[in-house]
Amino acid sequence: MGKVIVYNSKHKNEKISAIITMQDNPREAALLAYMAGIFDGEGCVGIKKYKPTGKQRTTCYFLYLDMGMTYREIPELFKSVFGGSLREERVLRKRSMWRWNATGKTHLAAILGALIPYLRVKREQALLALSCVNEWTQIKNGKLFTRLTEKELLGREEAYLLMRKLKTEEHPQRLNELTRESVKR
Repeated sequence: MGKVIVYNSKHKNEKISAIITMQDNPREAALLAYMAGIFDGEGCVGIKKYKPTGKQRTTCYFLYLDMGMTYREIPELFKSVFGGSLREERVLRKRSMWRWNATGKTHLAAILGALIPYLRVKREQALLALSCVNEWTQIKNGKLFTRLTEKELLGREEAYLLMRKLKTEEHPQRLNELTRESVKR
């Protein structure tokens, strides 16, 4: 069926630790399918946009994956398999929310590579994020990044707007609509 990339590191800057062929490891494939199902329902693939402020003279865009639940075990599973960060969010008189998130190009490429074969609802968002990971480049000049060209900024803004469009109700991402389409085939 193809290869699944698994990022199994506590440090997002480390190299990808394993590439597992699905046919060779059905237990790992089942775990990734389970996690993709949870991510389809509870997760978020997004592009954050920060407008220029202070010393920051240009708009910044960055990709992220996020998932939150009141039950701690599942976000901990995501952290143990994919790395990233886990934090507790508290709201007065409500149950705590456990939130897992991941950022960084190498990190996101590995996670998306593992989940995309199993995603249904968030598949298009994940594919857009993966294409951004592959296309967006920025060169560091010492401690600072070089400025993006107008063409690069325009491309990132288009990706940001497309991601927002994919998240609206107008877009046919509902699972029952996807199920109906697959039954017709």
